Amino acid sequence: MFEVEASPMFIQGLHEEQRCLLDDIRMSRRKGEAFCQTTQAAWYVPQHLPETGAHSVYQNNFRGALTRSVYGSFPLSSRHMPSDLFNDLVNDYSEQKACETGDIESWPSLFVDFVASKISQNKYSGRLPSYLPDCLRLEWAIDCATRASIQAGDRLTLNKLQQLSAADQLESATLSVNKSLQLLKLPAGMLELWRGLKNKALQLDDSFWRIPLGQAIEIIRREHVSALDGDEPPIALGRNVDIAAGYYAVHIMIDDSVDGRRIGDSCMLSIEPLHSLVYAVLNALPDTFCLEQLSSRCENVLKEQDAEMALEVFIASVLSLMCERKYLCLNASGGGCEGALT
Repeated sequence: MFEVEASPMFIQGLHEEQRCLLDDIRMSRRKGEAFCQTTQAAWYVPQHLPETGAHSVYQNNFRGALTRSVYGSFPLSSRHMPSDLFNDLVNDYSEQKACETGDIESWPSLFVDFVASKISQNKYSGRLPSYLPDCLRLEWAIDCATRASIQAGDRLTLNKLQQLSAADQLESATLSVNKSLQLLKLPAGMLELWRGLKNKALQLDDSFWRIPLGQAIEIIRREHVSALDGDEPPIALGRNVDIAAGYYAVHIMIDDSVDGRRIGDSCMLSIEPLHSLVYAVLNALPDTFCLEQLSSRCENVLKEQDAEMALEVFIASVLSLMCERKYLCLNASGGGCEGALT
């Protein structure tokens, strides 16, 4: 056994060829199109296929991966909507929204806005309900939360907060929002609809997707749909989450109260209601920040919302809530911050 170390020049050349091939595949709009001149086609074309045929194979595989990414990110809508209708949406999205970066996993990120624009333009002749973008938005938030890094050891807990404060290190600490946290606003009843759609045994006819949200929820209730399938992971829902429209936090909750558990055994998806002021603070925080920036943002929110609350009380409440729910992480790199937000 021996190893051959590839030269940096060879690796760089290979990466450049692969980049050109990806550009060829994702930018081409016509089936059967040949490779462009910047791609050394001989590297990628099997001997038994013409160049145009090989290009079609790569292109079809890439498009198939993009389609699967949409279906994987929106499993409930794709499962219960009429198949031809959802297929039309995905095909139209694929034609109009090119995958510019080649990042298949993040490509569905614009699907919600795309569907919302089609509904506002009545492109599907009333076949899409007005609440569909909200349903898709919730599914995308859940998809992002469950794919994100858990950051179990970096979460800022109340205990760590107290330790930082006692050691006079809180003001110099560098913080960040945990990567699984997703923020969104939902109309009243959307979570109840989502929980109903999670039941795989639910049978819905095409007319279900042409009725208002309130009527759809009544159908869900009438079918006595259970909240969860037995083979799915647990989900923690905050109190009164179905009562009214409002702001919500979707994230992976870590239960670290019991020692000896594996990380995966102590995690669950959590959907929690958020006060509008807390949402406004979280929604405007940069990737990394310090206490001064958090305090400045809290002050701005109180002014913008004309809220009657002492700034010190609000800052303490927000920080305590974020640590209790483990929304924040303590960055080990440190480095402080570069001034307050404006």
